Amino acid sequence: MRYIYFIICCLASNLSLSAQALPNGVSLKDETNYQAKFFFQDKNKNLWVGPISYHNAGLFHYNSNFQKTVDFSFGSFTGATELNNSVYFSSLNGLYTYSNSSFSLDSSIRDLSNIAQYHDSIYVISADTALYRYYGGAFSRIDLSALGNVYLYSIKTDNNSIWLGSSLGLIRLNGNNTQLYRIKSQPGQDSSNIAYNQNIQNIVINKNGDVWAMNENSHQAIFKVSGDSLLYQDLSDALNCHQKSMVPIGINDLCFDTAGNMLLSTTHYVLLFSDTVKLMVPDYKTLKDDARYTEEDLYVGDLSKILIDSNDVLYFYNGNLYTINLVNYNDQLIRNSYAKEFRSRAVDVNDLKANISNDGYLFNNDKPFDTFFGKTNFESKSFDCAKLLSVAGLWVSASYDYNVYASANHNRIKGSDFYPGPLDTRYGTFDSAAAAPYNRIWKVSHDEIEFFKKNYNNSSYTIPKDILEWPAHGTGNFSKNLAPFIDLDKNGIYEPLKGDYPKIKGNVMYWWVFNDVFKRQSSAASPLGLEVHASCYAFNCDDLNLNDTNYILNRTLFFDFKFINRSKTVYSTFNAGMYNQAGMGYPYDNYIGCDVEMNAGYVYNGDKRDDLSWNFGKRSPILFCKLLNQDLYSFNTFTSNNDIVNGAPTMGVDYYNYMIGKWKNGVAFKYGGNGLNGSVATRYMYDNGTAGFNNFPKWNEHTAGNFASGRLFTVNAQMNNFMPDSTESMELAYIFSEKENMDFLNHYDDFHRKNLRLVQYWYDQNRYPYCTGTSSIDKTEKAIKTFQIYPNPSGNTLHIKDENPDNKIVKIVIMDISGCVLENIPYSNSDKDVIADVSTLIVGTYLIQIHSEKGIYTQKFLKL
Repeated sequence: MRYIYFIICCLASNLSLSAQALPNGVSLKDETNYQAKFFFQDKNKNLWVGPISYHNAGLFHYNSNFQKTVDFSFGSFTGATELNNSVYFSSLNGLYTYSNSSFSLDSSIRDLSNIAQYHDSIYVISADTALYRYYGGAFSRIDLSALGNVYLYSIKTDNNSIWLGSSLGLIRLNGNNTQLYRIKSQPGQDSSNIAYNQNIQNIVINKNGDVWAMNENSHQAIFKVSGDSLLYQDLSDALNCHQKSMVPIGINDLCFDTAGNMLLSTTHYVLLFSDTVKLMVPDYKTLKDDARYTEEDLYVGDLSKILIDSNDVLYFYNGNLYTINLVNYNDQLIRNSYAKEFRSRAVDVNDLKANISNDGYLFNNDKPFDTFFGKTNFESKSFDCAKLLSVAGLWVSASYDYNVYASANHNRIKGSDFYPGPLDTRYGTFDSAAAAPYNRIWKVSHDEIEFFKKNYNNSSYTIPKDILEWPAHGTGNFSKNLAPFIDLDKNGIYEPLKGDYPKIKGNVMYWWVFNDVFKRQSSAASPLGLEVHASCYAFNCDDLNLNDTNYILNRTLFFDFKFINRSKTVYSTFNAGMYNQAGMGYPYDNYIGCDVEMNAGYVYNGDKRDDLSWNFGKRSPILFCKLLNQDLYSFNTFTSNNDIVNGAPTMGVDYYNYMIGKWKNGVAFKYGGNGLNGSVATRYMYDNGTAGFNNFPKWNEHTAGNFASGRLFTVNAQMNNFMPDSTESMELAYIFSEKENMDFLNHYDDFHRKNLRLVQYWYDQNRYPYCTGTSSIDKTEKAIKTFQIYPNPSGNTLHIKDENPDNKIVKIVIMDISGCVLENIPYSNSDKDVIADVSTLIVGTYLIQIHSEKGIYTQKFLKL
């Protein structure tokens, strides 16, 4: 009887999130879906929320039992404070006073944008330009003309001073004295960075009298008054390596608990900085269901507000009102339940380490905050804390008879269009119960296989689980040919007990299978009916150092996606690509571009120095996403907003258009600028002169004058006439290339591009450097020491000098690092200085081997 050695494993059932959306210690008090301009608690424990003016929703009032009244059905309230037994509100209508459960309005000064209480008076900002004191029922203006033209944004007070956030910096009023505090850049920091924008929007004063401020920029940095300046506070100093990427750049609000610990918030979470740093997500369900953003949520802010009372109860308002008990907060059960749907494995083979998931989602796990909990995105071990990408995901799209199909793994907030497991080969349908055993990622190493080959029939040997359970054949109606294997007896059946073993690439390979039929959550499009066989592999060359040209193999991660059309549709065009969210080091100083000739897209640092503490410093890194077996059909980027032309894709046609070189509205990319306003159509954004537009200046983000920031991009291939039951493939490599003080524009061709050529050469020839020795070279050869090989590194010629006159050369050969002969070198025994022409060799490391009557001499040399 023939046996199929595949062990069916049980899949734990998913935990329901409906009852576990709120962590322990969190209570949901109200749902409004309104963003807040301010959030205030009076001494009677009443909460007041003023929705932003866009909503025109009036004023929300919660009593101590969280019963809500809407005191005004419309109107814009901008701030609140308390004096004696009254609560005062600034508004566009004027100054409201709430006393004895009723409101009164003084409209003599209108368009009030902020308010604070100082000693026996109320102070308000009017129309962002004037400061008024309200005392005894009348307004008087405070003269700030000595400061020149100034816009006022915020106001806070302590026992001694009035603090104003302004367009000039932070202003302190103390009696008749006025002092201006401006943001000061630190040594080694770029003073032109957006973090040093002097528009102070928010002010917080803790119980020790320390004054903190946040400025107006797209990321909102935090500063502290120190001496006569505002000094930038690098919050990442309090975090470990993996947590550094969690520091929220889009900070909405800041407060301090009774112990003086800092709490800050973005739309969906709160960070508590104490002896340890704690992350709190009030509601995981709203995070998962929020489809507004395409970028990693940790970097997005949207007017959430927090405040904390004297009992250290934290109030969080992001359209919903929550209370968070800082002591009792625990979300472990929720995070565990989110981990059930997909499987992931850590890739840690060479200098690179990453996480991969088994639904085409790469580098970030399926849980929203994995980096905070010690999980790797995509990093180089040579640079502690500096990640290469935040997220990558598979995109596919197709067209047939004017219909568009698309599947994408864009982000996990909306979910995924892909799901683990193969499809029924008859109907292209998905059976979740039958596919359950395939919800995993198999991992097999070259060393495991070599040991298996020698010991599989040894009774004391235990076959590794992933070799024994290698999914070579599908069960039931699944394909009988899944993961590749070596079939020793050629009977077509995977039989590890008889010596069959997985066929892998690299030193370590990972394999998984998924489809685009089940659980459509991302693109809102019709599925293609694809079954995808995926693998990830890498090589580890321990004997190479950073100065060796071949070291780039240690910084390369390979992926192979095989697409099987299980539908009955003939797709006239089929597109496959990788979506990448750039997060190289500090994630907000990046540029992107593409090299059409090298079939690659890339992300690189936009300035000369990477910012903040999780970075590449003065190194000049580039990460390539390079197609290996397909031509680059298009390269696109888009914004993370909902712009109807170049915003985030929301429908299937959006994904399709982006993958074929068009904007969401179907108009082709235009060469130059931001790709919107040029005159010549192109499929390649920021090609830097590689797309053949020879009559135009090179187009890159430098020449376009773009501001370096976060970036999104996709690298796309196109295949035609994708037939039912046929297979197409896309193989690609992520290649990390860096060098100190390497200017991108001046050194791209003579350094980074050579690395691309080398990886492509290895792939095309299927000749990768042998990483644990000299492979086919006889290891028992006698090495004689009488030959000199120079210069090394070499240019176009290599000199071979024999210092022993008695030697007689038999042959001289040039080999690649794996021992394969590339060239035979002409020589004469009468000439003891042989000159070898190596000009035809590409950049890389090679072996020269000299056979003589005295023995064999082998030496590595580097061809530049």
